[in-house]
Amino acid sequence: MITYFDAEGNILSTRKFANYISGDISTSAVDVKNNGADFTQMSVYPNPAKDQATLTYALGKTRNLVIDLYDMQGKWIQNLSQGQQGEGFHKLNVNTSNLPAGMYLIRLLSEGVVQTQRLSVVK
Repeated sequence: MITYFDAEGNILSTRKFANYISGDISTSAVDVKNNGADFTQMSVYPNPAKDQATLTYALGKTRNLVIDLYDMQGKWIQNLSQGQQGEGFHKLNVNTSNLPAGMYLIRLLSEGVVQTQRLSVVK
């Protein structure tokens, strides 16, 4: 499922999609609100971003998360968040002002499940 959020983190709609693998990055998602599953597809806005972007995601239960930023060649850029987070909707501000213009991947890792979201940075 892909879940679309508005600017306040409210769910706008949810749609099914098949799991896919792009290189070594796999993405799968489920709908927390309707299925009580572990977490939903994350969303980032604005995209493209100039100085700051906001990452939103929802957790169906308390989980240990690692959220990292990578360039498109898979090189680790920085850790955005790490640690235990509780059930519910979450927002994370991502400072992009020091990043060169280009495409990046935000990777959320939790208990062996990986989700990625592309982020475009413009100057």
